[in-house]
Amino acid sequence: MTALPSKVLLVQACTGIATPDHPVLLACQELACLHQARLDYSITDIPEIDNARRNAVREVDRWLSASGAQTPTAPFLHTETVGMVIDRIAEYSIAAQAGSAQGVLELHRHYLWQRMSELAVAYEDLASEIHAGRRRVPDLADPRPHTCDPTIRQANT
Repeated sequence: MTALPSKVLLVQACTGIATPDHPVLLACQELACLHQARLDYSITDIPEIDNARRNAVREVDRWLSASGAQTPTAPFLHTETVGMVIDRIAEYSIAAQAGSAQGVLELHRHYLWQRMSELAVAYEDLASEIHAGRRRVPDLADPRPHTCDPTIRQANT
């Protein structure tokens, strides 16, 4: 069983400090780059960027399903997948870095860094509970590549 990477390695992957050598860290780094691109590109590019984010989140969740790191019978279910949590860490990391570079008010920058830090701590708690077999995450890892926008369709009645 392969463990999930630590919060420190996740944050380093988001900020580009370290070279990732784990599939989850590679996806985390990709998510950070996509969130940066979301800030840099025009509104017409955002749907493509968000589709790439969904694919990266799905890759994290597929890795977790295939790794054996999760006990499917764990008594407690988390509300989000690990990929979703990592996507939010990447989002807040990029927002905090951008806020520092763009002269955002100190109070707001503090909020962004604090939020990212709290998400990283929550991720590490979740990873620890998954590893101990006390918690599981929803298995939303569709085995097929996703090429269209996810929509909820109502059954014809």
